[in-house]
Amino acid sequence: MRPGSAALIGVLAVALGAVSVGADMGTQIGEIRAVGPTVSAAITINDAFPDKFKDVLQSGKTLHLRVQMELWEDRPVWDRLVRPAIVTVFRIVRDPATAHLAISDAVGRVLSVNGYSQAVPLLVDAAPSDAVADSSRYYLRMIATIGTLPERDIERTGEAVFGRD
Repeated sequence: MRPGSAALIGVLAVALGAVSVGADMGTQIGEIRAVGPTVSAAITINDAFPDKFKDVLQSGKTLHLRVQMELWEDRPVWDRLVRPAIVTVFRIVRDPATAHLAISDAVGRVLSVNGYSQAVPLLVDAAPSDAVADSSRYYLRMIATIGTLPERDIERTGEAVFGRD
């Protein structure tokens, strides 16, 4: 951790006071840390599973949660986007044997959540830590979207990335 990173985290936490609660899903940005090369934010999604999404999971299908995190520098005239948004996609499936939800990210971390009523805590990357300066003020902007992907779109994406057999 760079010298003065604790001050940076304090400034980020203060700047978040006005923008910490999202609409619809009850999303909150909590603790922000500069750990190694990345500034990460702990987020909580309180109402991620309305009835239609519970039905999707009950039927054995998969939900995807897309979190777009932007780090902005707070400046007197125009705020500046520090780096392009970092998008993290989480895959959510229900284990039919235990009724637990398994939430995994692209890196392989898996979080197990007991049922649908619990708040879902996640860790999301916000920006590289070398993109921030101790003398500046920053705030985070987050957009969280949850839904399903049709099976044909998954196959097309796989073909585009990995090619055809």
